[in-house]
Amino acid sequence: MLIQDHIEDLKDSKIPVILGAPPLSESTAAKGKRVFYNRKIDHEGPACLPSNPAKTCIKRQVGGGKQPATKAIEDSDIESLSNMVPTPTPMQPHHWKHFSVFHDKTL
Repeated sequence: MLIQDHIEDLKDSKIPVILGAPPLSESTAAKGKRVFYNRKIDHEGPACLPSNPAKTCIKRQVGGGKQPATKAIEDSDIESLSNMVPTPTPMQPHHWKHFSVFHDKTL
């Protein structure tokens, strides 16, 4: 089939311009959407996806697993953090760096 034939089929709305994604397995729709050149939409697209077995088989730990280690925060830790105030360096415009080169200081 030539490319020109495909273009004619698209314009005549024999084949869809947009083919939607297939719906998920939990969806009530059986098939995905198709959009045609004449702006008509139908639901005869790709079939619904099969259920995902990995999603339904969740392994659970027996006995609850390990509890994460926690550390109590002491007042001295908080004080040392509050004293750490960043001091930004003052900004200097680029043209000030070469100011003395172009201007005579004796004037």
